[in-house]
Amino acid sequence: MQGKDYISLLLGLMKHNHLDGSLPRKISDIQANARDDETGQDDPTIQRIIDIGTERKQSKLHTFADILCHSSTANFGTSIGS
Repeated sequence: MQGKDYISLLLGLMKHNHLDGSLPRKISDIQANARDDETGQDDPTIQRIIDIGTERKQSKLHTFADILCHSSTANFGTSIGS
């Protein structure tokens, strides 16, 4: 994905009717898709972003955007609308 693709993705999320319910699932999907198959370990970058988001009580959209911006290994696995 390129920068403009991330922006389109975020704009699409903002229009999503069930944003609060779908984002935690999407974040979990990203985390599961980034898990190391051999060790079963979560991607430390993604896990740290999630932990910081939880500590700061930021919105799931903010956490999702941080994952997009800071993780080079994020695999979204499923479409945003599903």
